[in-house]
Amino acid sequence: MNKTLKLLLTAGLTTGFVLATPGCSEKPIEPIKTVRLGYNPTQCEVTPWEADSLSVKDYYATKGAEVLDAYPTRYLPTCAACDCPRGYTQVAEVAADDAQTLLDDGFFNYPKGR
Repeated sequence: MNKTLKLLLTAGLTTGFVLATPGCSEKPIEPIKTVRLGYNPTQCEVTPWEADSLSVKDYYATKGAEVLDAYPTRYLPTCAACDCPRGYTQVAEVAADDAQTLLDDGFFNYPKGR
């Protein structure tokens, strides 16, 4: 390949790459606003996600709500009576727009520092 052809090919590839790369003037992506919610299940209760044999994330995905993170956290000693807490809080980090779906199922605002 001669020198001129190589130069034209290189220039063409570079120009194509630059044209295919998104410009810097695009609007930056806004971070998702999230809230942390908690749920305190009791001993004899079957939570909505347990009733469907799903994880918290999967259960709320079926309801159109995005749970970004879900995990249990210990908080209290417990007892065996049906109205006693299980001894943990189910915590869910959700997009603020989806929080109402979880609040309707008994979740509450859970402090960020816990």
